[in-house]
Amino acid sequence: MHCPLNYGAVLQTFALQSYIEMLGHTVEIIDYRPDYIVYDQSYAYVGDKRFRKNILLKLGYIIYKLPYKFRRKRNFRLFYDDKLKLSICTCKTNEDLRKKSPDADLYICGSDQIWSYANNAYKDPAYFLSFVSKEKKRVSYAASGYFPNPMPVDMEKTMQCFLSNLDMISVREGETIPLIQSLTDKPVEEVLDPVFLHDKDFWDLQKRKKTVFEGEKYILVYPVGHSSDIIHRAGLLSQKTGLPIYLISASQRKHSNVDKQIDPSPLTFLSLFSNASYIITNSFHGTAFAILFKRQFWSCSTSIANNRLSSMLNKIGLEYRLLSGNSNCDYTATINYEAVDEKLKYWVIKSENYLKKCLKD
Repeated sequence: MHCPLNYGAVLQTFALQSYIEMLGHTVEIIDYRPDYIVYDQSYAYVGDKRFRKNILLKLGYIIYKLPYKFRRKRNFRLFYDDKLKLSICTCKTNEDLRKKSPDADLYICGSDQIWSYANNAYKDPAYFLSFVSKEKKRVSYAASGYFPNPMPVDMEKTMQCFLSNLDMISVREGETIPLIQSLTDKPVEEVLDPVFLHDKDFWDLQKRKKTVFEGEKYILVYPVGHSSDIIHRAGLLSQKTGLPIYLISASQRKHSNVDKQIDPSPLTFLSLFSNASYIITNSFHGTAFAILFKRQFWSCSTSIANNRLSSMLNKIGLEYRLLSGNSNCDYTATINYEAVDEKLKYWVIKSENYLKKCLKD
């Protein structure tokens, strides 16, 4: 799922594309943009329900947000054009995919939130490659999503039917394997998110060439959704270290203890992570890039994303960096990245072997 204006979505897509190309294959990303995923990218979309009450409020909101939304869409479009090998045709429905999708030897679906209950993507047969002929090989790589446990009956039946389309199945979170495995007789493997298929050196090469934020010392805050808890924790860390707080946010809401609020391009996003002294986030990919750039970080739990974070952190012995509720935090505790890299290496090799098995023949 590459189409949301979301850093993790576009960077994991680029990572998988790049890795498969490094193995000597030609890659094309099907530019699938269903309305139920991209509806909020419309210039007429009003996200705050307070401004939907009458036409004047709504119009004022749209006009106010227009330059910010234009800049954000442009930043992501430049990344798509520069880094992603998108198909010529854009598809909005499963029927579009049947008619317009490129011919290939292997089709891969993955990774971010493609089977999620929260966004109803699990109901979309496209994310299970149902538009692809049975004569072609169809696999999932690091498929992810929020799965209620127990799984609702309608979700169980839908996914059981759709999973039968796939020849090989892998997921990103180990906790979801029993749920998925109960719906299929094919083995379900656990692999890493695509961003981990590349090391720090690769991501350093990708970030903006200009030395953005290089030499600056700051605490980076990257929240997804509700952010007050994260900003509060960053404020405590700022008091201890004397470092300013830089906040990644597309919102126009200002925070008194935030020194810089930035709505970056995907490549500037990488620069911000690469150069930060400390990172506090509740984002899966925010945590992933903190690890890849070997930063000192803390992840804050959320109501629906805990399994994503805990699954990743448990794999590499960093479960103590996950903070929940009002739990205390030892801001002096540093991460031993030699030990982390040793554990991460096992999962990278496992993930690479799975992909190579998919690509065989």
